[in-house]
Amino acid sequence: MVKILGVGMLLVLCTGCYSNNVYAIEDHKCGTMGEAVLEIPKRFVLAWEQERDLFLLGKSDPEGESRCDEDTVSLTIGMTWPAKEFVDAASYKKGVPKFAVVEVTLMPWNKPNNELGPRFRVLIETAKKQSKNPVSYANELGMYFVDGLDTASPLVQRAYYWQEREGEIFTVFECTWSIQSKIFILCSGTFAVEEMGVLVGTQFSADKLWRWKEIEIATKDLILSRVKKEN
Repeated sequence: MVKILGVGMLLVLCTGCYSNNVYAIEDHKCGTMGEAVLEIPKRFVLAWEQERDLFLLGKSDPEGESRCDEDTVSLTIGMTWPAKEFVDAASYKKGVPKFAVVEVTLMPWNKPNNELGPRFRVLIETAKKQSKNPVSYANELGMYFVDGLDTASPLVQRAYYWQEREGEIFTVFECTWSIQSKIFILCSGTFAVEEMGVLVGTQFSADKLWRWKEIEIATKDLILSRVKKEN
């Protein structure tokens, strides 16, 4: 009897899916992001914003199916760590720093008109001016950093970490420091996936900063795994 109930529960949980965790196409969201088309199971989508002109497309239902040829303005997913798998949106607890998830937000990036280097340089130079501490280098991270930046809250300070090669900045992380607890709380990073024309923003608990390079690679691999192949 217990075995029968167990099988019954399994069938209920797997309703709408095929074997090998392959879900029906109607359970996916699809849209254009940068120079690629992404198709992701709805259960993995934390937020998805598409540009849609109902009049021009001749659509009357704003809740209609997602179209692969529609530009996606912003897409947010979660990646488990260290398993490096998609997070089911139903089980995701946003705002819990110790939860083993890397939050990933994608936005289109037009490199010729939106160079990251100069933008990062302005950000870092501003941070240097705001801090009373000199720029240091963290050998374990392979990044420069400057800390002690004041924020609007008297209990919080910020620090910036960045990777710089031959004078060019490729990646920047902003981490929040709790003055009261004397620990880093959360880190946010930005980098680009050039072959897709996509800008990636990541957010994770500060203890994961030591694995920042692995996180970048895993994030890129996870995104590329959902690029829709041409028929």
